[in-house]
Amino acid sequence: MITYFLKREVSDRFIGNSSAFFWLFFQPLATLAVYYFVFGMIFKARVPELPEEMFVAFLSAGLWPWMAFSESVMRAAQLVLNKKDLIGKVKIDIKILLFADVAASFLLQMIGFVAVVLVLVISGIIGFHWQLVLLILPMLLLFGLTLAMGLFLSALQVFNRDVKNIIAAVFPLWFFMTPIIYSASRLPESISHWLPYNPLFVVVDFCQKTVVNQGDLPWQGMIVWTVIVLLLLKLSVVFFNKTAPVFDDYL
Repeated sequence: MITYFLKREVSDRFIGNSSAFFWLFFQPLATLAVYYFVFGMIFKARVPELPEEMFVAFLSAGLWPWMAFSESVMRAAQLVLNKKDLIGKVKIDIKILLFADVAASFLLQMIGFVAVVLVLVISGIIGFHWQLVLLILPMLLLFGLTLAMGLFLSALQVFNRDVKNIIAAVFPLWFFMTPIIYSASRLPESISHWLPYNPLFVVVDFCQKTVVNQGDLPWQGMIVWTVIVLLLLKLSVVFFNKTAPVFDDYL
């Protein structure tokens, strides 16, 4: 059933759009070009540890995990409200729909990420090395975190419609608090000391170091946050299951 809804979710995003596959590959490259123009050329953002031409690789390695995460959480938070016509009328586990929605967003974003990495390799900005396959590990961790937040926020949104506005206010701050468009080494020690408590930093840091093939990978942070995410995922499922029976009363 999960496979069915995943295929349906992906196909629904392409129905009626004959150029969808073109935009699937072109949009990521256009997005990267815009961010690189603004932050790389206008604001002259640089990574002290890397050559100047490697900034675009550093930027893309952090940008795509963030886009997959933010898009998926925002969509998942609205899923119960958007599917309110099904609740109480069709016997289906809403968690399956949420999983399919998040998985579809991640899948499409990862296709764009792969396209960007291939362009970086073909253009000679980065070399093709075996460690690139390790990118699946932080993305799986991020997928788990997204599911946990999606389950919790989608259930909470039923009872408090301000959740959408809170997400819209918090996520831009979260983006700039995560070293995506700048190097963590530029932060003062009083701030960088707190970075490991940000799960997005661990994911982004792992992806950036993997893509540019430089620096020690944060394996300890990955292990710690994997345990935390599994716990959060369990708690979010319990919360969702406890609140789901009364969704229909608030929709």
